[in-house]
This record gives sequence, structure tokens and C-alpha cells, in this order.
Amino acid sequence: MSAIIEALRILGLRGSAIGAASLVLVAFYLWRAKRIGSRAATMSAAAIAYSVASLVVLALVLALGWADPNPGVAMEHVREGASVAIERGTEPARRVFRWVVEILF
Repeated sequence: MSAIIEALRILGLRGSAIGAASLVLVAFYLWRAKRIGSRAATMSAAAIAYSVASLVVLALVLALGWADPNPGVAMEHVREGASVAIERGTEPARRVFRWVVEILF
């Protein structure tokens, strides 16, 4: 912002013109922040809606007896899912490392 004000001073504008330009810049940045904030609010509202829907479906499944809320089994599934995700996520890096080792040695 100071670069724009310096450019206006070089052009010979002083006082109220620079103040007006500063206010226009502040208004522009506030307008941009409002647009970004509205997008963030929309995204968070969608995330909350999906969470509520998931919790309602889970409550319905538990109430109908279609699932057994066993924390041990759930934690085992989470551990296995995390290990598979880590394995698949690191596999490309391992392949590149093996390729580099084969090329160098």
C-alpha cells in the first residue's frame, strides 16, 4: 500500500487525494476479505451439514442394531486404514529411492 501512496506522491498528489486513495484501497481489501469469508462460511456450513447427516445415519444404524458399537473393532479398523494409507502414500517415494539407488550403485 505504501508503494501506491509513494507513486501518488511522485505524481504530485498530496493530502486529501492520498487519503481518498488510501480509503479506496482499504475498501477494496475489505471487499475481497468479505468474498473470501463468504466462501469459507459456505464451506464450513457444508462440512457441518455432512457431519450432521453422517451422525444421524450412524445413530439410525446403531438404533436398528445393524452395527455393534465395539470400540476395539473400530480402533482396529482405523489402525488398519491408517497403515494402508501410509503404505500407499509412501510407495511412490520408495520406488524413486530404489530407482536412485539402482542408478547410483
